[in-house]
Amino acid sequence: GAGVYFNVPKLEKGEAKYAVIEVNSLCSELRKWRNLYVSGRMQKPVATLVANQDVGDAQAANLKSALCAALILLPNRFS
Repeated sequence: GAGVYFNVPKLEKGEAKYAVIEVNSLCSELRKWRNLYVSGRMQKPVATLVANQDVGDAQAANLKSALCAALILLPNRFS
């Protein structure tokens, strides 16, 4: 599996979804895209509760990879 526990309740005002994952697993998934479950979710806005330099660097790499993939997949002409 993805090695992550996601809590996705029916949200009330002021509540949020959250995930629990080991730091090493998170950093690996953000850099290598093994299953895109976590890395895909983290290509959307997320709130960081506890700052971690390794996670921040891996998240930056994830977003850069997503941008590169999107640019490669663009047609020659678009509007």
